[in-house]
Amino acid sequence: MSSKQAQLIVSQFVSTVFHPLLLPSLAFLILILQQNVLELGIPPSLKWYLLAVVLITSFLMPASIIFLVYKLGFIKSLQMEKRSDRVLPLLVTAVFFLLTFFLLGHFSIAPIFLFYLIGATMLTLFVLGISLFWKISLHATGFGGFTAALLLCNCFFSTDLMSYIAATILIAGLVCSARLLLHAHKPSQVYVGFLTGLGFISGLFYVSFLL
Repeated sequence: MSSKQAQLIVSQFVSTVFHPLLLPSLAFLILILQQNVLELGIPPSLKWYLLAVVLITSFLMPASIIFLVYKLGFIKSLQMEKRSDRVLPLLVTAVFFLLTFFLLGHFSIAPIFLFYLIGATMLTLFVLGISLFWKISLHATGFGGFTAALLLCNCFFSTDLMSYIAATILIAGLVCSARLLLHAHKPSQVYVGFLTGLGFISGLFYVSFLL
């Protein structure tokens, strides 16, 4: 196996493991690992149950439907190289992110996480609009929004997430590099994607809480 083939295999692995659909579950996992879990409004007895709910509704269900849509021939590739292949998957993603928001809303928990979910829903629809005209990186956009949410949580809530923020920035760099090595995107599509996610979630937080 050549070094180039190895790079492609590793890049595909990184792109799969850190898929944007997994980010809400990762965000909730980070929250429940905090010592001040009660302050965040998360009942300790329910935290793992709620993580399972988030994983099922924001990852497993949309991923299954997207795969079904692919098998039925409505999209040509799960990699969604063509902009037209992104419409249905992004709509499905937005619907299930919103469903997760409403399900967790019944528990009145972790307002910052509920904000992240509704922000991720709106960001997904925003990216859908962009994708009708330009192939923005979904991975980079997702990690941009995720990074913004961690930074905001660290700044405005009594929880120290600096180690997670550093790890997220490192992983985001790996993911963006992987997308470039796979020739899935041009550099501009990756850079603009990350900045779009970062700016959208930050701007939404400012409008919602600081104005």
